[in-house]
Amino acid sequence: MYDRNPNDSGTGVPWSAVGPLQPDGATADAAEEELRLAEHLRLLLGSTDEGIYGIDQRGRCTFANRSAARMLGYHPDELLGERMHGLVHHTRTDGSPYPEEECPIYRAFEENRGTRVDSEVLWRRDGTPLPVEYSSYPIVKDGAVDGAIVTFVDITERRRTEQRLKESEERFRTQYKGFPLPTYSWRRVGEDFVLIDHNRAAYAITEGRIVDFVGAKASELYGDAPELLRMMHRSYAERTTLRRQTPWKFLTTGKDKHLIISFTFVPPDLVLLYTEDVTERVRSEQKLMESEERFRLLAENAKDIIYRYRLKPTPGFEYVSPSATALTGYTPEEHYADPELGLKLVHPEDRHILEAYLGSPESTDRVLTLRWITKGGRVLWTEQQVNLFYDAQGELEALEGIGRDITERKEAEDALRRSEERFRSLVQNASDVIVILEADGTIRYASPAVTRVLGLETDDVVGKNAAAFVDPIDRRRAMRIFAEAKKESGTRPPVEIRMRHRDGSWRHLEINRSNLLEDPAVGGIVFNLRDVTDRKVAEEQLRRRASHDLLGGLQSRYLLLEGARERGGRQQRLNAGVPRCEFGELLPGENCEQLGTTWSEGKLLCETHARRSELQDRADLLRGVIASLELCLDNVAVRRDASFVRLLKAEVARATAELALAQKELLHAKG
Repeated sequence: MYDRNPNDSGTGVPWSAVGPLQPDGATADAAEEELRLAEHLRLLLGSTDEGIYGIDQRGRCTFANRSAARMLGYHPDELLGERMHGLVHHTRTDGSPYPEEECPIYRAFEENRGTRVDSEVLWRRDGTPLPVEYSSYPIVKDGAVDGAIVTFVDITERRRTEQRLKESEERFRTQYKGFPLPTYSWRRVGEDFVLIDHNRAAYAITEGRIVDFVGAKASELYGDAPELLRMMHRSYAERTTLRRQTPWKFLTTGKDKHLIISFTFVPPDLVLLYTEDVTERVRSEQKLMESEERFRLLAENAKDIIYRYRLKPTPGFEYVSPSATALTGYTPEEHYADPELGLKLVHPEDRHILEAYLGSPESTDRVLTLRWITKGGRVLWTEQQVNLFYDAQGELEALEGIGRDITERKEAEDALRRSEERFRSLVQNASDVIVILEADGTIRYASPAVTRVLGLETDDVVGKNAAAFVDPIDRRRAMRIFAEAKKESGTRPPVEIRMRHRDGSWRHLEINRSNLLEDPAVGGIVFNLRDVTDRKVAEEQLRRRASHDLLGGLQSRYLLLEGARERGGRQQRLNAGVPRCEFGELLPGENCEQLGTTWSEGKLLCETHARRSELQDRADLLRGVIASLELCLDNVAVRRDASFVRLLKAEVARATAELALAQKELLHAKG
């Protein structure tokens, strides 16, 4: 039906064998007009950037402009006469075959109506798809469909833009749904706003009940909160974001919260409402305010001085508690007015301590002890706990501290130190030996007097067991004495023990002991050892002289006393299962029910009655000794020797003291 124009290879304008297509029998003027129209059509088709091609009823291309051929990768002449569906529209976007009968372009023939499609592709000559938006309209001639004209545009960039927009929308929706703050989308409808959406956080905070309010109007939900309604309208009108913190009671759950509510305009007609739950923060701030108030009250009523001192950018006190007035004589206002007052308070001899303290980052964990000079000139000892604060460059920028008056404590410590020094001096220079034993008998301390008394250095005895220095004859008794001292706290009566001197001689020592194991300051048993060797020698001389006195009663009394002492030392215990005590009748018809355990005076006695018998005998002997000594003092020959008289009187006093002790123990034994 159509031939190609041999004179125009680029326009795709229809031509017949005799020239441009024209009706038969047209006049010359009509032909000329047709030529002008054809030229105009050629220029029009050649200048548009839309692809345009025509097809006949069999789908063959009757014309195609340069834009159509260029986008499809062909020359216009190569398209003429080709079946366009099989050439450029044979496959769907997903790669599946596209039957011709399903093509919207050809439905235009059957349905005699136009169509527009923007979801398909045309295929280029090189086999690549070309996303297009195309329109197909039938060509009607003499009331019948004679073909169709197809226009299309390359929408590759639009598809890319749409894809980016879609991805952006997806990202936005994902972010919107996953945004940690509860978010609600309100759309402007008339003069009101309608809730159209919400995110997951909003769903969670309302316990899922927000879904019941989608579609509700803002004027209905916020009727009791006109200020929020005004903020929503203002955000929309001013295209801006507004924020406000307010207490809020949720309609969905009935819970009371503190919220920061934000309204943000989103073009073209949305307002996003964000709610940030700051309930815990508000409570924490309230607690902090209460804590700060308590701290302020404590600081203002504390006896210790509390302060903060700023070194940067300009030095000065930022806070000084009111107790500074009572402590230093300077008011807080005077501290604020004079940045150097803190240094002026420090005693000149202690300023180097402060400088060293501030120059060491490790000082925070140490207590600072300084002397201050008060406004009245009094010297105070202070103990301070100071926290140092450094900037990003590691330079000291501020310090906070608590200062306490420890003057009384320092004075007490000084007094205690002087007392300890005096005590140490007394102990180290005393004539008696002072020894401290551990619970196992190990010597922990021995005073320097041990050198004078026993000829031993302190290093010779410290760390050794005390029994090693006792006469073997007295060792068992010494161990018993030590065991008794360990059982009972307090001071025990004096005893005499012999200990060896470095030169091999034996020294008689009178021992007083005090159990101070429970005293944390001592934690041991204290023994005071007094050398009584000279007294023992004098007593022996007295006995020797007394034994030659005309009055032989004294000698015999002493011999009896010594015999009683020796018998007491030789008493032996028997095994268990012995007969009852043979003490005699306690009351008429009553005997002692205790087991007899000790032989005394030819009888088997219990411990109590043996001790009572021993004490009674000892008291009787002492009375005899005292009587004999007093008879000696009445002797004329004796009175001529003054030194002997002194010895006799001393012996009388000693015997009298022993008698009093024996009588006291006897009374205790009788109970």
